[in-house]
Amino acid sequence: MKFTTDKFVGVIAQSSDINFQLPISADDYNKKEKGRWQFNTSGIIIHKLGKSWDTTKVLVFPLQLNNISYSRHEIETAVGNFLVDQGIPVLDYYSHNY
Repeated sequence: MKFTTDKFVGVIAQSSDINFQLPISADDYNKKEKGRWQFNTSGIIIHKLGKSWDTTKVLVFPLQLNNISYSRHEIETAVGNFLVDQGIPVLDYYSHNY
């Protein structure tokens, strides 16, 4: 989980590529680099909202999926939905629910 400097949950992600990249302008939203999007959805949302990442902390939950019958994506979705059900807004809510 990554947070904004004003303490919002910015994103819940199931990958191992923690980054704090933000576009400089809206013109950057659709830029590609080596055939891949230069900025991820959460970075674009944070930029669009005029917020910035808190680069001093992230929450990481290392999981060993050997004996778990859920996929990484299912776990990410469940954690995000749990937080939302508890009234905690997740700014990039839809990215883990597609």
